[in-house]
Amino acid sequence: MPFTKDTMTADSYGEALIAWFKDRKKIITFDTKDGTAQYNASEVGDIINFDNWDSNLKVLGDTITTADGFMITQITKSPDGPRIQVTEVAGTIS
Repeated sequence: MPFTKDTMTADSYGEALIAWFKDRKKIITFDTKDGTAQYNASEVGDIINFDNWDSNLKVLGDTITTADGFMITQITKSPDGPRIQVTEVAGTIS
């Protein structure tokens, strides 16, 4: 952890860590092996959401809606499509 003498920066950093780690975040890993590699343009940090999520599938007891935002945190690219890991981000996407 970096050291800072500035108390305002240290407090802001601490508040950001608490906001990030206070709730369990959904983490989903999936393959997009459709043979077209259309998602290979995706990069770490991109925010995505899911369409047509089956309402019977639940993650941590909740269903995923199109308003739930996920950030790509890991991506492994291949000629027939990437393997992507996403982590839920706070808030909703409109």
